[in-house]
Amino acid sequence: MEVMQGQQLLGDINNTLDMASEEGLPQATVEDIIKHMQETGIKSPQKAYKDLFETEWLEHQSKKLAEIKRPKGISTITESTAGGKYPIPAKVTKDNLEQVVNDFVNSRMKGQE
Repeated sequence: MEVMQGQQLLGDINNTLDMASEEGLPQATVEDIIKHMQETGIKSPQKAYKDLFETEWLEHQSKKLAEIKRPKGISTITESTAGGKYPIPAKVTKDNLEQVVNDFVNSRMKGQE
């Protein structure tokens, strides 16, 4: 049982070191990771590596985020246009019915001129 756990841990450490190498992060040895795990009590090789090289890891993540750019050609509306062009229609009541009809007729007549 302990041998299998040790093999699993060694595999996880090697995977972590391979990932770091592929990403161009600082190199470490299996012994470096195990020693740091023992000193800090961290149980995950990935977390131990990140803790060991925290500054480099954060700089690497910042660079990766900076490389992600918004695609060109996609424009967004910067100002709200919601409801800006149309006035809220007045409610028609007995009291304003004649005025609403007159306004409507007058607006139609102005459009024909």
